Parts: sequence; structure tokens; C-alpha cells
Amino acid sequence: MKPNSNIGIDEYIGTFPTGTQKLLHQLRATIRETAPEAEEVISYQMPAFKLNEMLVYFAGHKNHIGFYPTASGISAFKDELSDFKSSKGSVQFPLDKPLPLALIRKIVQFRIHENLHKTQIRMINSAEIKSIVLGIGADKCGIASIDRFSSAPEGFRPTDVYSKCKSVLVFLKRMPPKVILAENPVPYSHTAYLLYAALDQIGLKLCSELGKHGIQVIPVPTDVPYLHWDAGNKHGMGIISMRHAAFNAGLGILGRNTLLINREYGNMVYIGAVLLETEVEPDTVVTDFACPPNCRLCIEACPVQALDGVTVNQKKCREYSTLEHPRGWDIYSCSECRKVCLYRNGTK
Repeated sequence: MKPNSNIGIDEYIGTFPTGTQKLLHQLRATIRETAPEAEEVISYQMPAFKLNEMLVYFAGHKNHIGFYPTASGISAFKDELSDFKSSKGSVQFPLDKPLPLALIRKIVQFRIHENLHKTQIRMINSAEIKSIVLGIGADKCGIASIDRFSSAPEGFRPTDVYSKCKSVLVFLKRMPPKVILAENPVPYSHTAYLLYAALDQIGLKLCSELGKHGIQVIPVPTDVPYLHWDAGNKHGMGIISMRHAAFNAGLGILGRNTLLINREYGNMVYIGAVLLETEVEPDTVVTDFACPPNCRLCIEACPVQALDGVTVNQKKCREYSTLEHPRGWDIYSCSECRKVCLYRNGTK
């Protein structure tokens, strides 16, 4: 029997034999009780319930009652539905057996939760994302499009870390500017470790906060762990280059000391990042300021000549600037390239 698509649900049910009508009325009443806010409609020539969007469908057939809670409703209860014939989005209840009303209620409740959750999730724009980042403790943030990482070494691009990455969200924490002037290296080292931890915590919080808006997030370690390590040259590489990510996100320039220089905070910043599965409007790369022409203060200040104005010799730098304490921690004993920079505290 093919019901007329212009009739209502009562008329639709009335077209079936008495025994089938009884089951259809039971099913309809159960859905109504479970989803009292849902709207009854006819869709695809079947009775259906709509709550913001389609919730469930049902229909009468010659030998069974069809129940259509969408593919997710079937998948979530596949074990409990194993006694019934089912397909991707539907299940058949035989006419000669009682309807499993308790199970139907559970499935409808599941679909209600799904629909309401979808309504609560609203995609947010870049300004709203930045507001969230700043609200949980970052001092600055920016967004880089994935194409800006095309020149990164193979294996160290965001899409090498997570193939579904569409944007990189980068954020900064400022180091208190006077810490670097302490003659004892412990305050600087201690503050650096605290900043690493704070940035990692921001990345973790973003997984939850942006997830509420349907944006999937992969956190990137601010410092360690990472995989690449050339022991002979003491050369390590994070899973992505944080300073290049910050440059690509419009947060500053790369100075001759190889450090990120932010216009407002100078080089006294530490960098965190997360990978986004969503494409978000990127920030403009900074092109309107640079290191002062012919300035070589950082290069000449390096006690071991580890800088050449383009890159850093990590072996020379680590052997001189990192002290391994006998009790197991590292002390950063040299930060001359930061200290002498004219832009140490910003460009203003």
C-alpha cells in the first residue's frame, strides 16, 4: 500500500489493517511521550517527528512496522537491536510480536540528545576563537593557514602531524621582562619551565573549549616531547617549528637571533600551538617591520659564535647555554642573544 502524501498521520494510520493500526498508534504514542516538544510531520510519505531537524520516522508495512531513527540511532543500539532485522538507518518490528517500547524510548532519547547537541554547536569565527584563547590565559594569538607551511621540511608540516589539519592556532605567553636580567640563571630557567607548562595547559583547554563549537583540536607540545634528535650535533626538532608557526600566524618576525620578535612584547615570548581540523580565516603575515639594518648585536654577543644571522648551531648553543644539574634538571645559563636585542621588549 502506498499512502497518499497529502494526508495527515491519523489518516495515514487509518489506511492499515486493525492490528497494524494498533502497533502504529503505540509507536506514535511512545515517541510523543518521549519527545513532547517534537513536531509531528509527514516526510517521505511517512509519519515523522522533528525536533530542530528530523528526529525519527516510522511506517507500516505488510509484515512489519518500520522504525527509522537514522543511522546513528541504529548504530548506537546495534546490540540491543540484534534480534530484529535492521539496515543502516532502519529496523523492522514484526507484526506478530509486541513492540519493544522501552528500547524505542531509549533510541528516541538518544536522538533527542543528538539533535539538541547539534543545535548548541555553532561554528565560530576567528575573532571568537581568539577571544576564547585570550580568555584562558594567552597574551597574544594568531591563525595560520595550512598552505603557509609548504616550505617546511617534509615530516614537520602540520599535516604530517595530523592529516586533517586545516589551520594552525598559535598563542604566546610573555616572560616577565626583568627575569632575564637576573645574574643567577635559576629565575630565568624556572620561569621558562612555568611558561612551557602554562602554554601546554592552554592547548589542552582549547581541546575542550573549541570542541564545544564543533572544532576538533590536536595540541602540539610547546617544548618536549619530540621525535627528531641528532645526538652528535645536539640538534632537535619539534613536531612543527613553533617560531615559524608564530611567524605564519602573523605574530611577529624571525630575528637574526632566530627568535620570534613580537611587535609589542619583543623576543620575551614563549610559543604554543594547536592544530585545527577546521579552516579558519588566517591572520596577515607581518611585513612592515624587521631587525634594524646592519644590526649584529645578537650575533656578536653570542659567546660561542653559534649565530650567523640566519640559523643557530644547536651543538654550540646547547653545550654552552644548557647546564645539566646532577639532580636531573637543566639550567638555561645563557640568553645573551635575547638580552642584547634592541627589540627585546618590543618595537615601541
